[in-house]
Amino acid sequence: MRPLLAAFGAIAVLLIAFLGWHYEYGTQRTVTFTVRSLDDQVTSSDGSIHHQYLVFTTSGQVYKNTDSFWHGKFDSSSVQAIFQAGSTYRCPVYGFRIFIASSYPDILDGCKQVAH
Repeated sequence: MRPLLAAFGAIAVLLIAFLGWHYEYGTQRTVTFTVRSLDDQVTSSDGSIHHQYLVFTTSGQVYKNTDSFWHGKFDSSSVQAIFQAGSTYRCPVYGFRIFIASSYPDILDGCKQVAH
């Protein structure tokens, strides 16, 4: 019985690892959007402050801009500072909208402003 339980546990761990990898790297793409507005959602716990920057687009899409350990992105504040309402950008992103988790695709480093 124990070997069977161990096998199921190993399969579950591998499946979770694969799904995490796929979410982080298998959903990467480049998007182009025009900024309608920006928001900074600040949360605090145990004395630490966490920013989740949001970018609202004229097409109705929402992207988050947060630090991402797995992508080596630790400058979300600097990335957010480049965005201006009414300007158009081409950005690499990963992830997708998960409504029940209030999750949005995340912007990565490498955004470039483009002409309309």
